[in-house]
Amino acid sequence: DYFDPKSTPENPIWFMVDIRSYKDIAPPITLDEIKRTPALKNMELLHKSRLSVQAVTPQEWRALLRMRQLGE
Repeated sequence: DYFDPKSTPENPIWFMVDIRSYKDIAPPITLDEIKRTPALKNMELLHKSRLSVQAVTPQEWRALLRMRQLGE
């Protein structure tokens, strides 16, 4: 475990969430496909280089699902 003395139970500065996949997207959607999709032109992925953590809006998520005909 990592300990940060500035973070206390009363004043936490670090948070964690557990996530899990509930549906596979196959084949994976490529960056090139995302770049060619008008509905995704403002997606954070295309404007920032840090891929580990980023927001995906509900509209972007629906567009990604439509790309693989997975519905919502």
